[in-house]
Amino acid sequence: MCFSRPSCDAPDHRFDRAILRRVHEREQVAPVLDYRSALKRLVATWIAVLLTALAFAEADTRSGPSDRVLDVMAQVGPRGEVRSLFNGRDLSGWDRYLGVEEVPTLPFNLFGRWPAPIGREHDSSGVYSVVREDGVPVIRISGSIWGALISRAVYENYHLRVDYKWGRQKFAPRADAPRNTGVLYHSVGPDGAFWSYWMRSAEFEIMEGRTGDFTSVDGIEGVTTSDWDLAAGYPWLRYSRSGSETGVGGMAFRVAARDDFEKPVGQWNRIDLFVFGDSAVHVVNGTVVFAIDGLRHEVDGEMVPLTKGAIQLQSEGAEVFFRRIELQPIESLEAAWEMSPEVGR
Repeated sequence: MCFSRPSCDAPDHRFDRAILRRVHEREQVAPVLDYRSALKRLVATWIAVLLTALAFAEADTRSGPSDRVLDVMAQVGPRGEVRSLFNGRDLSGWDRYLGVEEVPTLPFNLFGRWPAPIGREHDSSGVYSVVREDGVPVIRISGSIWGALISRAVYENYHLRVDYKWGRQKFAPRADAPRNTGVLYHSVGPDGAFWSYWMRSAEFEIMEGRTGDFTSVDGIEGVTTSDWDLAAGYPWLRYSRSGSETGVGGMAFRVAARDDFEKPVGQWNRIDLFVFGDSAVHVVNGTVVFAIDGLRHEVDGEMVPLTKGAIQLQSEGAEVFFRRIELQPIESLEAAWEMSPEVGR
């Protein structure tokens, strides 16, 4: 895989991780800040967001949704059997986790006691359920309390397909904000490590106008390629295959997808996530929108590759339905790029 530049020198067009890491260390591109506390990361994030809101008005410069819908399942080379992670009847294979019931907002007592999270399998409010939508069984996440459905299994080297559609309900503190959820992959460590709600993970953002963004949750790091774009929101980075090598993590915790290919509210969308080793590719409605290499996290004071983990489906203030969740083992990432030849290698 070679997503860091318009063309590759290697005859097989594969991405050279070692070269990229040496360049990253030498040039110190987008240095990663080593936060030891999720709370400190949260405070830094809020400060940055507030400063950004005062300094910039986000411009909507993205094009409309892509009408390109390709079936990558038929294009993946050697692979294993397709597994459905939703049986159409109940939430078997998933644990229902909920964090602190009332989302803390600024200002809050930085050093005070926070309420305990609700935890796993204590969903008395019915945040997670199986209902019928458009005549078929679907998973409904209300979004009224933040948390996640967490897969009981750990996965690596796979292609994940997820179909989702927004519902109507929205809840404080995001009642007036764009609808928001996400697929968090390579989830490791304790429940609620970030702000009591989500495990340490890499996020495939699902949010109105931002679906396909990458977000580092609780200190995940990696290397991608991006250009500066004030319309992308803090930290003003947008994915570009021809952009500069960019470190992701710390204050540079998010990189915007290269464009917005989500369909209007009320329509079903398809996202595809390809992960192999420490690399990942995000695809929205048939178009590659982000890629990252060198995913890693801190374990016992050392940064180690992040190559596998549980999958989390977020509850974050908006009603959302998931109709199809399928996972298939793969042996490379090459098929992901066949979805979007116009993006280039």
